[in-house]
Amino acid sequence: MKRILCTGDSHTWGEGAAGLAEEFDPPMVAGDLRLTRFCSGGYVNRLRHKINQYTGSYAKEWTAKEISALPGASLSAPWAEIGEEAVSLLFSGALIRMEFCAQSSPSVVEVSIDGVSSGLIDLQSQVKNDYRLLTFHLEEGEHRLSLRACRGKVFLYRIESYGGSCAVINSGVGSSPSLWYKERFWESHVASVNPDIVLMEAHSINDWLTGISLDNCYRNLMELIEGFRSLRSSVILMTVSPILGEQRLLGLTTEYGDYVEISRRAAMDAKIPLCDANAIMAECIRGLPEGQASSLLFYNGWHVNDRGHALYAELLAQTLLNGGYLDQ
Repeated sequence: MKRILCTGDSHTWGEGAAGLAEEFDPPMVAGDLRLTRFCSGGYVNRLRHKINQYTGSYAKEWTAKEISALPGASLSAPWAEIGEEAVSLLFSGALIRMEFCAQSSPSVVEVSIDGVSSGLIDLQSQVKNDYRLLTFHLEEGEHRLSLRACRGKVFLYRIESYGGSCAVINSGVGSSPSLWYKERFWESHVASVNPDIVLMEAHSINDWLTGISLDNCYRNLMELIEGFRSLRSSVILMTVSPILGEQRLLGLTTEYGDYVEISRRAAMDAKIPLCDANAIMAECIRGLPEGQASSLLFYNGWHVNDRGHALYAELLAQTLLNGGYLDQ
């Protein structure tokens, strides 16, 4: 299976896509670590649909509500509570990913696949609204997942499985500048997937908002690229959409566009393909009054709408297909 990993911030996570906000109860917050569902119009979902159609691959998801209907589980919204009696789930594919809600009190789960235990996994964390993301790689085929609470309460938020020749996986985390993403989410969201291809959104908006210098932004992007390469991943960098409104914030000496330019420079210096979504979108709205530009591409000043997400997906699909990445 070729694992295609989409990394980035809230644009990759899916913010602005129709139907996304409605799927979260309690409502989504900035930097939300809950994985998004496959059904919203975010660009990763659209790209997955295109790639699955092209390759005959498939993916399936189980929400907490669906998991809670299984024997041994119960609904403790927004999670499924896993009891001491093993909760069993049959699935097909070669990769499965599950997300647990971490607990401030002791919480330990045993994960078994096809009767083989992966050991006891500690879910305790003192970080508020923390989640633990686990990924398992398997032989393609039918499998049985079993989960059992071994200590304390165990809450499961979501399960995803992938099968066929390709898996398009969303590892975007909202409100994450490039350095924060590398420091906090590398093992859980990147290394655990062991990606063959990384579609790297450049984190430009959050790097700009946090006011890091352009030199540090460049350095962080290059370190991310080298980190992906250390996993033997092919890397494609995608620029982030234009924004509406003020391009320079009070107290910041640089404009948002400067960070987009830095991401282009990083792709050029690293000699990796550039999917310049920012340039294509800027051309789409060139000369339009801000109100018309907003209705055409934007959900709000900093996030694109469904049309913008569709454009992201189309440009990435073209880059993958034209570059022969799916035929290698």
